[in-house]
Amino acid sequence: MSKNNLLKFSIVSAIFLFSCKMQPKNENVIGSIIQIDISKDYPLKGISELVSIEREYIPLETSKDVLLGRALAVHYVSENFIVVSSVQSGISVFDRKGKNVSHFDRRGRGPEEYSSLGVGCIVFDEKNEEIFVFDNFRGRMLVYSIMGQFKRVMDYPDDLLLTAYNFDDETLLVYDTQGVLNNDNYRRSPYLLLSKNDGSIKSTLDINFPERYDTRILVQGTDNSGQVFSTTAEMYVLNQRHFGTDFIIGDVSSDTIYKFSKDDGLKPFIIKTPSVHSTNPNMIATPVFITSRFVILYVNVLNYASLRDGKVPQGKNLMYDFNSGEIFTVSHRGSSAVATYLPKNHDVRVLPADLFVGAINNEENLLERLSRSLGIEKNAFLEEIKPFIGSLGEEDNPVIVIEKYK
Repeated sequence: MSKNNLLKFSIVSAIFLFSCKMQPKNENVIGSIIQIDISKDYPLKGISELVSIEREYIPLETSKDVLLGRALAVHYVSENFIVVSSVQSGISVFDRKGKNVSHFDRRGRGPEEYSSLGVGCIVFDEKNEEIFVFDNFRGRMLVYSIMGQFKRVMDYPDDLLLTAYNFDDETLLVYDTQGVLNNDNYRRSPYLLLSKNDGSIKSTLDINFPERYDTRILVQGTDNSGQVFSTTAEMYVLNQRHFGTDFIIGDVSSDTIYKFSKDDGLKPFIIKTPSVHSTNPNMIATPVFITSRFVILYVNVLNYASLRDGKVPQGKNLMYDFNSGEIFTVSHRGSSAVATYLPKNHDVRVLPADLFVGAINNEENLLERLSRSLGIEKNAFLEEIKPFIGSLGEEDNPVIVIEKYK
């Protein structure tokens, strides 16, 4: 190497080493895994202070055949479809503009019917236009076409009690909750891949729990006749979420939050401290939302005494910023729709039509309530909803609010 080239190489190397030393070390990352102490107090921020949000308002079409009521669960959102269910009217599929594509209610005791609908009990396979309904009361899953025509039924293996997600063309990712509530012979590895064709177990994820915790507790009560009955009190959290191609698995019984995808398999994503097994009451953190920019965790404690009294302890939301490595406490309250499938960088909420009608009619309390829940200034909120609010009636179906994070 010539002297000139050697000198240039030495200067470039020195600059590189100096720049590396100048870069701040991220104490919250070990290797490629994020570490978050969920017991700490972090600076409080509004999420709109940290990222920009674009909103899309989609009033769901109302007709005499499709009256959804206020108790609505969203199961799927894509660029083409929105799939919802309600206790009042069953399963409905809409296009992205809110126009109804299909509607059916197959509740009953017949061989082609399901007993009831739950938040985690419906999966939409958009590629094959199939809807899977999981009938946990009878241990089976039923498959319907997008128009509600019955196609097939499969029994669960090994008495599974599950919630499910669409994983790939052949399998469903399921989470078995059987036995946890009663603390008996529960499955130590509860995450499985089930065949879409025959319901058989194709594989078990390498996520193992020597001890599993439950966010529910059995509570006994007495009815008017003096008869003793049992029911459950619950702090509602989801152990897993699906955003784009990534499944985020953050079980309340684990100190590790995982990413799981078809291409990359199962990988540790976040380590939370202190350990859930070392805290009393158990301190838990579950994934609420993830984008290309940040992840939000919901943090709380499993205080069974409070749950038995009908009280849920006050939790908090922590946001980890992938760019800066900073951690904040944020006012983001999570999706009100609890959608089981969302496109990447999207969130979704369900808000009743009468709230929008009241807001546009200058009912100050409703306007304040809606704008605050979305984290937007009141006048800006009114401008956003004006394009569709004129045709909306108080008795109409709810409005889907899709938030795109940039």
